[in-house]
Amino acid sequence: MSAGCLSLLFWWSSITLANLSLPEFSVDVPSMGTVSNLSCAAIGIGATNWTLNSTYWSAATTELSDVKCSVQLDPFFSSSRLFGHAQLPPVHLTATKSVDDTCHNNGAVLDQCIFNVSVQSLLLQPPDEIVQSVLDDLIGTIGDQVSQGICVAGLPPFLGQLKNQTVYPPAPPPPLVEGATPLGDLALARGVVKAINKAPAFLGIQTNASILAGTTLRLGLTFTNGVHLKFDGPAALKDSLEKVEGLFAMMGLQEAFNDITQHLPVVENGFVELNIPQTFHLSAEVAFNDFRCDKHGENCSVPISNGVTVQNIRVENLGEYDHIVINNLGPLLSQLLGKMLGYMMSYGVVKDSRAYLPDVKKSEYSTTPSTPLLVSMIVIGVALILATAAMSVWRYRRNVVTTREGDPISLKRVLLEDTALMTMTVLAAIGFTWSNVTTAASLFLGEDFPLMSFSLMDSTRNMYRARVYVFAVLVFAFSGVYPYIKLVFIVICTLFLQKPELVALRLVDYFGKFSFLDSCGMLLMVSGLQLEGVASVELHPGFYFFLAATALSIFIGNYATTIWRRNTSLRKKGMLKGPVACDVPEAQPNERDEGKQRNWWAMLWSKDMLLRLANTTFIFVCVILCWVVPCVRYTVKGMASVIMPEDRSMTLWEISVTNIFFLIVCIFTILIAPVLYALMYPRWYVLASWSAADALLLACVAGLYQIEQFVRYMLGDKMRDIYGAGATLLWPLIPLLISAVWQWVLAAEHTFKLRRHVRQWLAARKASQSSEPL
Repeated sequence: MSAGCLSLLFWWSSITLANLSLPEFSVDVPSMGTVSNLSCAAIGIGATNWTLNSTYWSAATTELSDVKCSVQLDPFFSSSRLFGHAQLPPVHLTATKSVDDTCHNNGAVLDQCIFNVSVQSLLLQPPDEIVQSVLDDLIGTIGDQVSQGICVAGLPPFLGQLKNQTVYPPAPPPPLVEGATPLGDLALARGVVKAINKAPAFLGIQTNASILAGTTLRLGLTFTNGVHLKFDGPAALKDSLEKVEGLFAMMGLQEAFNDITQHLPVVENGFVELNIPQTFHLSAEVAFNDFRCDKHGENCSVPISNGVTVQNIRVENLGEYDHIVINNLGPLLSQLLGKMLGYMMSYGVVKDSRAYLPDVKKSEYSTTPSTPLLVSMIVIGVALILATAAMSVWRYRRNVVTTREGDPISLKRVLLEDTALMTMTVLAAIGFTWSNVTTAASLFLGEDFPLMSFSLMDSTRNMYRARVYVFAVLVFAFSGVYPYIKLVFIVICTLFLQKPELVALRLVDYFGKFSFLDSCGMLLMVSGLQLEGVASVELHPGFYFFLAATALSIFIGNYATTIWRRNTSLRKKGMLKGPVACDVPEAQPNERDEGKQRNWWAMLWSKDMLLRLANTTFIFVCVILCWVVPCVRYTVKGMASVIMPEDRSMTLWEISVTNIFFLIVCIFTILIAPVLYALMYPRWYVLASWSAADALLLACVAGLYQIEQFVRYMLGDKMRDIYGAGATLLWPLIPLLISAVWQWVLAAEHTFKLRRHVRQWLAARKASQSSEPL
């Protein structure tokens, strides 16, 4: 036996078929004519085993089989059908053969053929008494005729033809009729073809597809590692049928699927082992005849009769089986599949001669605001900047702001600081508005067909309708409303109230980082929805505008709280406490007490420095873990799991690298800013508003836990069995949560001076207790 050729072994304890129809079946039987158009109401086959390899073929049953079928007999009874009931005692068929180095047949000999038939009854419809009496007399001899037909007229010629390596040429695709829609004009068809061609190899199977003549979709599979398959028991068959059922349900054909499965064979305790060591190719074509769609590429339909057909089922590089599949099994299987497709399309259709195919709606997206809105934003922005300049001049003449030395600040500085603040505010507001009214990202099928689109308002509305309430409210609040409130509050506190050191302003600045919630949530979701080569994410300008506007709004808050009117009378820290003693000479370094000289080594090992280094190390370890250790695990569900069967565990680096701009923002906000804040605390307190680990965590908890529900809503319940996604949060996010909480504690301490208040409260309590009489 050649180890490089196909081998197949299968057995079952019993198999039952119902309503099997083979209209193309045709066999010449001596003295009976041509037996054709076979149809079987019930077939019950007992325990059976088959063995096929390069040197030996064997098929045997060990139990009685029962068959109820009907055929047409030509040319004698072309207008009648012959119904028969027969039983088959145990069958045994064996053949020996040899193959060459390419697995092509060199010759085969039928060694044993035991195929007996015991005819129980024969009935001609419509009935004919004379013919029926003849049939009754033939019951005893028909069994011998069938045995002769199988063992003499059937199998030997078939085995002899195996040496013939000639295969039928492929049938040409049907022509494009006038008024029909070419498949290549549909974005969905192009997307499907590209997705199939770019899909990653799965278990060594590479897929390919193409559109022929505008009417035919050619599908191909290349098994680069061959096939090594073991199929044990009905459980595996049930699992496969459940996935196929989801595809039928998506197309609204659940009842048709139930009807079709009633005609599938029922196998008990089956086992199949298939081994094909060499690389081979399998292909088939689906032809759409008179395929028509509207001008938008929707509401597509085909004729119910032969509207969708299957043709050219072919294999390559399987040796002798190329001939068997292409010349014999392929046409037969094409007829069966064509009949099944015709039944599916006619299901539920009463009068219409055309069947409408299920629509997969294209997700609409926009990348720029409307022209009136864009012009309005620019006009309002310019007006606000000019009004700010005028107000600054007016305020400068009425209220004098001085430096720490008591000198009035210049008008130039006032205009520069105020107009800079308003200009940045206008740009941030335009960026937020741009992102809110346009699409931020889209999920494309094969780069051509947009399946889902994400914008702030649409995503918020869709998440709310999908009952993802928590994330919908958070995104709307922090990404839709809060940025504008923050910008307005900053302008009021600085340009109008002239109070840049308000605690409320600093709190608003701290909370600004939660505007990253939408960007983080979107990237986390789309990272889980992507399928390499099949479904990809395209980020639109709206995403970049929102990310840039969020970063700019945080900088505006930093500018207002630390830079605007710095070292002036508007800030407490900008004024000297008490008069400046100009006649006091400066202390000379050599006049200091030698014991108070700075000892840099001692400073390095001082308590403050050790605490600072410990704090920095702690924060660094907490935040770096999610960058190098997987922190989120994505699961693809439904039939799409065939393409990506294993869960994907991704680090924050792998998630962020989806987009270079987002990667830079993440590196700064979830790595550099927290570490520098811990190292330089409390001097660089503005970095607290940039440390966005808490925004990422909130997006993970509120968004990813509900991603499955959101995807189901976006694609529809019918797509649930085809494509779904889920996510699991992993342990590296716990240290990140601890670091975020700790940095909030540090920010609260710096803003509200918690330790000082606690000390004062303890001192006051101690004083009150000591003053009480004993």
